[in-house]
Amino acid sequence: MNPNLKIFITIFRYISAVAGRVTAVMHASHKPTRTTAPSSPACSGWPSCSAASP
Repeated sequence: MNPNLKIFITIFRYISAVAGRVTAVMHASHKPTRTTAPSSPACSGWPSCSAASP
């Protein structure tokens, strides 16, 4: 195998590993979104909102 190709593959894998770890840390430190339904004045007009249904 060409030595330049080996170096390229090594650098590519190193950068991919670093990017994967950074992405994993950022994803793990992100707080989950709020899952509770909003109050009725905030969701009036949305057809999928249960508070807006008559």
